[in-house]
Amino acid sequence: MTAEYEKYLAHYGVKGMKWGFRRYQNEDGSLTEEGKARRLSLKPESDTWKKNEAKRLSDDELRRRNNRMAAEAQYRQNIENRHPISKETKSALKKIFIYSAIGVAAATMAVKYKGMISKGEDRIKQQKEARKMMHDMAAKNARQRARRAYENSINSIW
Repeated sequence: MTAEYEKYLAHYGVKGMKWGFRRYQNEDGSLTEEGKARRLSLKPESDTWKKNEAKRLSDDELRRRNNRMAAEAQYRQNIENRHPISKETKSALKKIFIYSAIGVAAATMAVKYKGMISKGEDRIKQQKEARKMMHDMAAKNARQRARRAYENSINSIW
């Protein structure tokens, strides 16, 4: 540790304040005169407008708040004057959105699985060819067995 910094305990309380005593509040919870003045000084600017507060404000602050209130009123009026969208239009827009999303998904799936589909089609074609070949072989074997049986029967007769 350098010589510039020393360890010490600092307390930034209120001088003369006793534990358990409230300086700005009475026992019943109401504010003292000092508490009321403190509340007004700590109040943020965005709090609601009070009747007697205008007397305590400076001209600049009063002008600034009036400009703000006028701007808010104009904004609310502009919002109210917008043309609302009918229920039918909203419904149609939802359907268009849903159908377009489905279309995009289908196109994505088609591109993604095109190779798999063609492989599947090729597999089916191979299976059909294999079945046909097996059928032809079975028929050929059956004919051969029939011919052998016929020849054996003829040979046994003679």
